Amino acid sequence: MDRILELLKNFDLTDVEAKVYIELLKNGPSTGYEISKISAVPRSRVYNVLSKLVKNGFVVASKSKNPTYYNCISVDEFISNKKFEYNSLFSEMSNELKKVERSNNMDYIWYINGYNNIFNKCRNILKKSKKEVYVQVWMEDVPQIHEELKTLDNKDIPLLTVLYSSEHKYKLDLKLVYRHGFEDEKHAELGGRLISLVSDDKEVVFGRIFDNEESEVIWTENRSLVFLVKEYVKHDAYCLKLIDSVEKSNSNKLNQCISNIRDIF
Repeated sequence: MDRILELLKNFDLTDVEAKVYIELLKNGPSTGYEISKISAVPRSRVYNVLSKLVKNGFVVASKSKNPTYYNCISVDEFISNKKFEYNSLFSEMSNELKKVERSNNMDYIWYINGYNNIFNKCRNILKKSKKEVYVQVWMEDVPQIHEELKTLDNKDIPLLTVLYSSEHKYKLDLKLVYRHGFEDEKHAELGGRLISLVSDDKEVVFGRIFDNEESEVIWTENRSLVFLVKEYVKHDAYCLKLIDSVEKSNSNKLNQCISNIRDIF
């Protein structure tokens, strides 16, 4: 119940208003007197609360006056209404903010701190990727961007993933995944989990993810750094492709692999 109250308060409901809405959801059509009893909201206050909920579209009221019955809108309708309101608000906000936004020099190197902020940026980059994407990521962090990676894969946008896994479990439903296999050594060298993301030869996120301290990565459109990180990911893919071939090939296949080792897509 506490969690539901906290969530409802994000929609500009007070504690009391949220309680009344929840009780109506649980009990169905009720009079003001009944709502007061089940919600523990004093009768002297409950009608003002109900009036506000009706005005804001959370609750509907009957026409009868003796007594008046109240009922909440369904959960699906509540969510649908709020999505419409917030989508309209976001659209208007975007239009107004773009009127004052200046063109930024993204050649600077910017720093992003905090796990959630890092993967918010990664998700936003992936959502606007159109040409090709290179990713180095640990399996532990894949859930943060899996939906976006899968969407790119389904659109047949070239996506190369170098995958690390502390448990050496590499099962991932993407078309092109190179398993790293040297996680212990890499984690010891870096002191954390690497995240590399290069999108459309334009934008890069690169840095380390830590378990016990705040993580920090760089984000930039600096062309030299974009090129450098992209080549770093590709180089890993070349080496992993060769290693994989050596492990399961005879000499003829190995020679064939070496001849086209740069064909990583």
